[in-house]
Amino acid sequence: MAQNYQKQNIVSLYSSMFTIKTFGKEFALKSFMLRLAFLLPHFLLLPVHGQSLLSDEDRSFFTSKEDSLSRYIRESVKLKDDIDKIELSTRFSSLLNEVLEHNNSWAWPFDSLKKTKMLIEAPDHELRIITWDVPMQDETHHYYGFIQHLDPLSKKWNVFPLEDHSDDIRNPENSTLSADKWFGCYYHTIVETYYKDRRYYTLLGWDGNGHLTQKKIIDILWFNSSGDPQFGDGIFEVHKLVGKTDKEIVVWQKRVIFEFKQNAVMALNFEPAQHLIVYDYLAPEESWQKGQYQYYVPSLELDAYKFKKGKWYYVKNAKAGNSKGKEDKYYNPPKDISMPKNYKEPEH
Repeated sequence: MAQNYQKQNIVSLYSSMFTIKTFGKEFALKSFMLRLAFLLPHFLLLPVHGQSLLSDEDRSFFTSKEDSLSRYIRESVKLKDDIDKIELSTRFSSLLNEVLEHNNSWAWPFDSLKKTKMLIEAPDHELRIITWDVPMQDETHHYYGFIQHLDPLSKKWNVFPLEDHSDDIRNPENSTLSADKWFGCYYHTIVETYYKDRRYYTLLGWDGNGHLTQKKIIDILWFNSSGDPQFGDGIFEVHKLVGKTDKEIVVWQKRVIFEFKQNAVMALNFEPAQHLIVYDYLAPEESWQKGQYQYYVPSLELDAYKFKKGKWYYVKNAKAGNSKGKEDKYYNPPKDISMPKNYKEPEH
């Protein structure tokens, strides 16, 4: 399931500050009590099963391997040729897999990966996602990553490589995807929600895409009965304008993908105080440019999604909060990591 896979490629690693929050008042009381009964002993045992569980041998192993991972990241900044990038990528990915598959790797914090914002962790401490980007000379982007997840039935930590097949997915907004057929992007935010007995991880991400456009993504991650990760679920209410008269219709999608002008800056954030995913509404610069996404830019409208009864409902003309805490901002790019030239930080 998660042990055998092809080596991934990595280079020119970068990331963005993430916010991780849990909410969902709309799940049943029974579900809440079941979750509390499960999580309470889990958190009470954290001091025992966390870093204190690691032996001196474990600490020595992880420290050495993480130093090597950090060295690869620094080396990636100097590379220009795609072949050199791929060669370094293979070494990095192989080493990262070795470390993640090691016993008790879940208890190691991977501070260097957090510092470069490659690694984000869910608030339930049962999911970690590592994603990164390989920008190529033709200005396209390839994405790679790993999921590390605690299976609730077996109580074992599983590792899944993520294989980017976004170019091969014909209808990404309505496709259920898997780890080996993933709509690749860089994830910066995890929002954890519950409804009845169902747990969802909503992921916010960015894709540099190509020369003309970039993308922002809202996706759903959940785990099937076999413990395998699945991406996408038809819980997003999307309002679309169709035809010459811009008739508004409502559809339900498995993920939301915003495509817009390469040098534009679009906000996509989670507002924890309001339980909203807030984003800039996109529109063409001129009316005749409809459908040509290289001309789409943020308008003066701020829309949102709100989680209710297991679905993300569209909210028009939302008002974002005024919080200036770290959880409401994207990160400041680390100076020692090369950022793609066409990555734009959201303005706040």
